[in-house]
Amino acid sequence: MEIQIQETEIDFIRRFGKGENKNPIMLGLTTWRRKMQIITSGRKLKNTGWAVDEDYPLEVQAIRKQLYPKMKAERAKGKKAFLKYDQLIVSDTNKRKASESPEIDTQTKVKPPRNK
Repeated sequence: MEIQIQETEIDFIRRFGKGENKNPIMLGLTTWRRKMQIITSGRKLKNTGWAVDEDYPLEVQAIRKQLYPKMKAERAKGKKAFLKYDQLIVSDTNKRKASESPEIDTQTKVKPPRNK
């Protein structure tokens, strides 16, 4: 991830579970900006055995658990779907099908006049 964090930016660190097993760690930061930087850089950890995710209240976790299958179904239909806190956001895809794309004439290109 290659993110440098100073001690002054850390509010708290908590380790869950007992023993030497792999247990989750909760990290509290003093700035929201640093938190977003770490979460967005978390995709670099794919296939490493590590993961970064937000911690939601139990009520929100229960709602997200119910919405997750609906999100998967919408994605299977070809729509853009994602969870935002405790809501399911669904929109149509932005891309057009190849048959609906406008025709482009490659022979004649018109350049706009340059301002001098």
